[in-house]
Amino acid sequence: RGKGVGRWAERLTVTRAFEDFGANRIYGRIPAVNEAAKKVVAAQGWTYEGNMPGHIRRPDGTMLDCEIWGATPEQFFAAVEKW
Repeated sequence: RGKGVGRWAERLTVTRAFEDFGANRIYGRIPAVNEAAKKVVAAQGWTYEGNMPGHIRRPDGTMLDCEIWGATPEQFFAAVEKW
């Protein structure tokens, strides 16, 4: 944790989606309690698009909200250029 591996892996994956596969837009579902993941995608130009209440069932049966985050190539590349 805290070594930037998630940020690096996310950048490579999203770059490949846009450049190699021609994606027009990407989105991801992130557990609402996962602040580290939300920080990574926000730093890469993704924007919060909505909430899905009770979308994820934990092993103990409790339900977690899931957030939807998304980005276009323009948003993503403008953000990662600043790194």
